Amino acid sequence: MKLVCRPLLVLCLIIGLFASSAHAAVEIYIGDPGYPATAVGLNTAFQACAYYGGGVVVVPGDTIVEGSYGYVSITAPGIHLKGSGTLRNLTLTIGKPTPELNPATGLYDKILQYNTVIEGVTFSYDSLQAGRKGIVIQNARSGIITNSSFINCDYAISVPPNENPIFQHVNQFQISNNRFVDCNYALRIDRHSGATVTKVAGDTHFINNKVVCKIGHIYGVGVDGLVVSGNSFFFPGWYPPAQSQTKASNIYLDTCTFIVITGNNLFEAGTDAIYLQRFENVTITGNNIAWPGQRIPGSAIKMVRASGTTTPPPNEINMSAISGNNIMWPSEHGISIGDNCGYVSVTGNQIREPGNALRYYGTVPLSSSTHYAVYSGIASSNVTATGNMNSGLTSPIGVFGVSSWVAQSNQNESLAIIAVPVDLTGFFGSTAAVTFAVPTTITTIVGGKPGQIVAFGTLNSNATFHHSGYIRLKGNVDTTLPAGGLGTLYLKCVSSAGNSAITGSLWVEVSRSY
Repeated sequence: MKLVCRPLLVLCLIIGLFASSAHAAVEIYIGDPGYPATAVGLNTAFQACAYYGGGVVVVPGDTIVEGSYGYVSITAPGIHLKGSGTLRNLTLTIGKPTPELNPATGLYDKILQYNTVIEGVTFSYDSLQAGRKGIVIQNARSGIITNSSFINCDYAISVPPNENPIFQHVNQFQISNNRFVDCNYALRIDRHSGATVTKVAGDTHFINNKVVCKIGHIYGVGVDGLVVSGNSFFFPGWYPPAQSQTKASNIYLDTCTFIVITGNNLFEAGTDAIYLQRFENVTITGNNIAWPGQRIPGSAIKMVRASGTTTPPPNEINMSAISGNNIMWPSEHGISIGDNCGYVSVTGNQIREPGNALRYYGTVPLSSSTHYAVYSGIASSNVTATGNMNSGLTSPIGVFGVSSWVAQSNQNESLAIIAVPVDLTGFFGSTAAVTFAVPTTITTIVGGKPGQIVAFGTLNSNATFHHSGYIRLKGNVDTTLPAGGLGTLYLKCVSSAGNSAITGSLWVEVSRSY
């Protein structure tokens, strides 16, 4: 054991005021006399660090601490566990089962700043079985878990359910640059069903990790503040020997707020890749999501309210944004916003072939439902979809909720209009080809969504738009589309109910290119 004197203690020694109660920080090597490579030896090292007000415990690279499926505990601030050795068949807990007594209130409501650092250590079990955890965090604030490996853990890093926690009994932990191999979950945050608080963990960063898991990568209930960035998430694949019947979502969060999911690779989810329930203030941007929904029809991103919610529109103000994601071959939808959700922006995403069955091995026929690049339910509200690109041949963009709209989104196909009145019901694209065999006047456009902009063009000169109470044209005069696709008329739907004198949709001219 090496004693490293603090400047204050050195001063005390110099001036002769050293008191017996003063202690120096320590550095302890597991394997040294008094600290054998066992759970007892590691606990003794932690207790010595606590006695000296903090310190470093080193597990050297050739050292294996055999735990025999027991526990070791860090229950004091300022302890740093490092080294390239292994904790085998052993769970490390950070924090005490209950909060500290707060002298100011007389209540057990004080969460200590632990400032714990776990660095470079391997947590490994001989086999993957339920209940075998790597690190358990409870009633502790502030810590770093970095450059470590977790192998064959049920929950690699766990925030356990606590029936009576205080608000955010775990927060300000950074989990970075770790490797998770053949675990069921990398990060699992559980909220007790009888807990009196809604948020049990907060302000957690899960960044730059490589994660290979069996069931889920991140699972959390009661999360207030989570950044998930720069990670690669892998599941067992789709090919017959590896067709897992248990793998679920890459990221599943329930009762969550202030969530940022950015710059990750999320592969081969069994259900929805990112599934958020009861959410608010969420940003999902710049992710690569491929082949989700392999065992159950699933979307790349699905955001819903609690099942059974009957709140009518205008619904919850979720204040969330989904942008710049690259989505490939989901078996259900690309992006799905459920009923009773509101105020969600879906912008600039690339979605390829929703409803693709290439890697799907579930039993529910994919042909039994319509697959959308972007979808929001009719009981949602204030969902906007702009600038999204869909390379599927048949999958539309369907944003049906109240005060929701679609603009500047590519359907990879245009609507063919061959009859009047022009009916855009169910069409959420941006291009419409008008094809009439004889000269025809368009006086009515129905089925539009407020905010929807459609570019009308034709190969002949048989289509004339009539200025009226339904269609408002510049100059208040009719206009005929030029033949050969040489001119485009852009109209915007400003009302799907018309005005007091007429029914149907009201469209106004935005511009024309002729």
